[in-house]
Amino acid sequence: MKQPYADDDGDRLSALPDCLLHTVMSFLSARQAVRTCVLSRRWRGLWLSMPCLDIDGDEYRPATAGGGGGATITERWERLENFTTSLLFAHNAPFLDRFRLHLPNFQRITATQQHHGRQMERWILRGFRYRPAALEIAVGVAAVAFKLPLLGTSSASRLKRLHLSGVVLDGGFGECIRSWCPVLEAMELKACIFEDLKEIVSSTIKSLAIVDCRSGHHTDALVCRMDSLVEASISGTRFGSDFDKTTSTLIGSLINVRELNVSWFQPVNTPNLKKVILQNCEISGHSRKRKRTPRANRNQIHSKRRSLITSKSEISKIMKMTYEDDGVSDLIELLLCNWRKLEDHTIIITKI
Repeated sequence: MKQPYADDDGDRLSALPDCLLHTVMSFLSARQAVRTCVLSRRWRGLWLSMPCLDIDGDEYRPATAGGGGGATITERWERLENFTTSLLFAHNAPFLDRFRLHLPNFQRITATQQHHGRQMERWILRGFRYRPAALEIAVGVAAVAFKLPLLGTSSASRLKRLHLSGVVLDGGFGECIRSWCPVLEAMELKACIFEDLKEIVSSTIKSLAIVDCRSGHHTDALVCRMDSLVEASISGTRFGSDFDKTTSTLIGSLINVRELNVSWFQPVNTPNLKKVILQNCEISGHSRKRKRTPRANRNQIHSKRRSLITSKSEISKIMKMTYEDDGVSDLIELLLCNWRKLEDHTIIITKI
């Protein structure tokens, strides 16, 4: 195909092929990318086929330069609504490499909450029709609870990265991950609410992060069955009233994870675990009935087992432990016997 040449003004950028110009546009938000149509005739229709759409509602908030000026909250929402709807229905790319929709918390909007929910659902479903390889949906934490719509079967065929924030996830989401995402490798759930979501099953996910999520109706515990999982991060997440039991169920279901980063949980046994980082965790006091340690040695942490090596830094409050294949029981005993001394430490456990 014949490529355009630089114009008389020496515009070499416009002489680049569409694929390279689309790469340049992928670093811009959707609103900024559309504005490139005024640069020259060469740029006029490029935004219609760009493979990355980043719709950022923060650009319509007054704190952002040019984002709304003295407009009211309702007017700013209407501008976002008009732009997003026009963009998604005019776009003609066969598929997307990335689709990101970030909706801030527009409080005190005069329109009904049902209207906003339906509009957000249309945007997500429309963007998902382009079969994105990476999907990121973020809803303001103080906005009305929004349930992620049921995503189409064929639309998830290219999805490799999924980031969701501030949305409600139900059993339909679990079925989507299990049956319709054959190449999904990374998933991050942040500040989400699980409604009747009891299990997430995937044979392809390698990286999992669940951050500041909580359970809703009919979700007392969440089980994740992921055969290919390599690393996982669980923090600030609470399920049901029995905190210890439900969080232990979640972590205990990650039986194939190699590296686990956990905050605000008690540790449980996962047979394939090679490395775990525990931050701000409490180790339950099962050792209360054990024989008391002599007072002279009470501030020391001992390991009489050859399979365990421990080192402690009082300055950084870090406790490092390494263990061999046959040292799991010794490791657990060491933690239980010394849980009071370790409450304010970050514990790093490594299998050798």
